Amino acid sequence: MQQNQTMQIALGADSHTVRIVAALMVLTLAFLLMPGTPAFATSAEALGVAEQKQAAPGGRWGIRVIGIRRTAADYMLDFRFRMLDPEKAAAIMNRKIKPQLIVEKNGSKLQVPVSAKIGPLRQSPKFAKVDRNYFMFFANPGRDVKAGDKVTVVIGGFKAEHLIVE
Repeated sequence: MQQNQTMQIALGADSHTVRIVAALMVLTLAFLLMPGTPAFATSAEALGVAEQKQAAPGGRWGIRVIGIRRTAADYMLDFRFRMLDPEKAAAIMNRKIKPQLIVEKNGSKLQVPVSAKIGPLRQSPKFAKVDRNYFMFFANPGRDVKAGDKVTVVIGGFKAEHLIVE
């Protein structure tokens, strides 16, 4: 009960709104993890997003950024990337490294939320597979990040700058 009250105070919402947001997050995650959904599509066109260039295209980090878009009623940001070389991308997939999303218009830093039951809302398999799309969710608690905003994703030494939110 104490945790629920703390969440209500932090979000400035009643318990009904908190339950709705939590249910949306769980449903979104369940949908994305189902086989045959766009999360497992093999091309950016199948995902319906335009690929965005990253600072070091594919070569240095072993990934290609697909894009970033709002999800879960704009309370989350969905960062997608394609695995090109698992050995080079090992630093990005490292579970100990905490990713950050920096909003360029105001410099605020958003984190990957961590659920008590399922852990961080990001894919970080021990053995990443080539030509597979992976995701990370970033919390957008005040829904401050809007479509068209520019953001930078930082994961350890990796930095994807000036990504446009869809």
